[in-house]
Amino acid sequence: IRMSEQELLQCESMLKNLLVPDNTIRNQAQSQLADCLSTLQKKEALSIYCSLLLLNSTDLNVQNYCAIILRKIFLTSEKEISSEAVKNFSPKNKQEIKNNILLSLNKTTNKSLKKQIAEAAIRIYEGLYENEEKWDEFLKYVINIFNLDLTENNFNSIELGLFILSDIFSFAYDELKEGIPMFINKFKIYFSSNSLSLKANTVDCVSEILSSVSSKKEMKQFKDIIFNILETTKLCLEQKDEENIKICLDSLEDLATRVPEILKKNFENIYILMGKIIEEKDFDEKIREISFDIIISILEKYPKIIGDEKLAILVQSLFKYAMELEQTIDNDWLYPNVTSFISDEFIPEHKLDEACSLLSRLFKVCSEDKMLQLTSQNIMELINHSSEKDWKYKYIAYISVAEIMSFIKEINTIEKLISLILTDLNNPNVKIQYASLFCIAELSSVHNPDFQNEYHKKVVAQTIKILYESNCLRVQLECCDVLDCFIAHMTNSDAAIYL
Repeated sequence: IRMSEQELLQCESMLKNLLVPDNTIRNQAQSQLADCLSTLQKKEALSIYCSLLLLNSTDLNVQNYCAIILRKIFLTSEKEISSEAVKNFSPKNKQEIKNNILLSLNKTTNKSLKKQIAEAAIRIYEGLYENEEKWDEFLKYVINIFNLDLTENNFNSIELGLFILSDIFSFAYDELKEGIPMFINKFKIYFSSNSLSLKANTVDCVSEILSSVSSKKEMKQFKDIIFNILETTKLCLEQKDEENIKICLDSLEDLATRVPEILKKNFENIYILMGKIIEEKDFDEKIREISFDIIISILEKYPKIIGDEKLAILVQSLFKYAMELEQTIDNDWLYPNVTSFISDEFIPEHKLDEACSLLSRLFKVCSEDKMLQLTSQNIMELINHSSEKDWKYKYIAYISVAEIMSFIKEINTIEKLISLILTDLNNPNVKIQYASLFCIAELSSVHNPDFQNEYHKKVVAQTIKILYESNCLRVQLECCDVLDCFIAHMTNSDAAIYL
């Protein structure tokens, strides 16, 4: 592909025009870019132009666009083994693009742009690897980063090296596995730094490598590093650093899911640390939910690792988390539109839905009898503390009953609870009334036809009455669900009574 200085300037002008406020100019630039991406030959030319502009343009926006375009052009789709760019671009042009990207990485000082260029380089390296081509210069660039001294001036470069290594290790495993001892030594040095960001990014890199190692021998090399991971997470907690604690927790969650055995010996410390994070109500709810998930993911592999006392505290924590519902009942809940009602979670309130989902996972891995005992205790405590003014107690209790219904073998073991639920069909609070209906729908689905045979006189007529008299659309919709679930498993003679 031959190119001129004029064509390079035209490409730069097109990229600049993508950000101008004038709609006509911007739309024209978008059309030009679409044309540049329309064929493989044009993509090849655009890739060379972008790599040159990365190196030589003085416009930061243009450079960012170039990095993004290169990443997208070399991205391997799910249907491909290697990207079409890697397979079809000429070796000469691929080499020029690689050279320009490496020169850009070394030249650029802007942290954000450097990461964008690195992401493009990673996608190119991945495509080359899958196409059985090499880019040894890129690996050398990464290795050289790990030879930098631990000084504050090098923190950004080291973080970039960690980012690249964590992304390429899984598919460059054969080339990098011999360097694991060296990497581990460097990780220990990074954990000694005073930069929380560097520590957290080291945690992320360790997690990615651990998820890729193929032998117990390699995994054992990391056993002492787990302490550093927990120590860094604890430091993030103490400093209320949500951004970096999220990185640490995502990494721990990944380990708990992929290689829980590496965390087994540290479960006691993990349990205590996650519990402290869960108690931090000022943290984003996602952070607290990941903490629950880490504990339960380890239990899914090693259910006997937790004692009765710790399990009881964990179950209680789930109910406490569920209790963090807003006291007000807004119109969106009372009168859901078609779109919101269909797209709603199974349980409308996110924290309650999450708590119930985690509770169900515990039922599947721990002793059902023990879980029923602990859950029942918490449910009855909620019911005993309920009042007309505070609907949350019964609401959460009844929704929780519905969630564990499939684990209750005989309905005669919960007759008193069913009696309370049926009574609350007439509760003046719409939330409690809705939760009662929700629970009855689940009883109807799980314990048919026994529930229908025993309770049809107390359910059908009352549900029809609520359907006609309620001013709450959500309650009315739940009435329809109850009737659908209930009547489907009634005998013809019982159903005929209500026709």
